[in-house]
Amino acid sequence: MNKKYSWPASKLDEKDMLLLFKMREKKSKPITLLIKEAINKTYGK
Repeated sequence: MNKKYSWPASKLDEKDMLLLFKMREKKSKPITLLIKEAINKTYGK
């Protein structure tokens, strides 16, 4: 499977990154895991 996807971070602005940074500090989780959990919660898994 060789599909190309655009990198989602290119759509994140400074406010988004600040929120992710604060949540990373609060939850002690990497930002990539926070994004994955948000996607799973929003779209189901």
